[in-house]
Amino acid sequence: MLAAEIELPSAKRTIVSFIKRQVEESQTDGAVLGLSGGIDSSVTAYLCVEALGSRRVMGLIMPDLRATPEEDVKDARLVASELCMETKEIDVAPIHKAYMKSLEPNRLAEGNLRARIRMSLLYYHANLLNRLAVGTGDRSEMLLGYFTKYGDGGVDVLPIADLYKTEVRRLGEVLWDQQADRREA
Repeated sequence: MLAAEIELPSAKRTIVSFIKRQVEESQTDGAVLGLSGGIDSSVTAYLCVEALGSRRVMGLIMPDLRATPEEDVKDARLVASELCMETKEIDVAPIHKAYMKSLEPNRLAEGNLRARIRMSLLYYHANLLNRLAVGTGDRSEMLLGYFTKYGDGGVDVLPIADLYKTEVRRLGEVLWDQQADRREA
């Protein structure tokens, strides 16, 4: 059985309203999210900025400069620039390296450690700015278990968690086109 096709404009309105409501109800001043340059974080950033305005959304760009492709960092910067959003870049490599001085190397455990370092940085900045930590996980990732518990899954809200990856991609195209229309106006 095929899932029903979602109505993107309606889904967008629902998510934007959800973000606004969560910020208001939590009596916080905005949102902080990890901006990786990927589709999920980009779509979430667009939705947060639409809901709250660019001054109330901060994107943390948190590569491990030993491993993260430079193209991902460039994409994250491009999204932030398009949205006139404040960003902060933090290389997680020195933090990871400090942990590994006391730990036994293990590829899987270290990958999860990096995700948990990013979550800690996200919450640090959310607390510092009195904002919500906004997650960028989608429904496909949640159903597959493709996230790190208390890492990228450790957030206050997950605005796109009801959207499958294919729906996130389609919504991303709509949001990008809308942003292009604004640039041309």
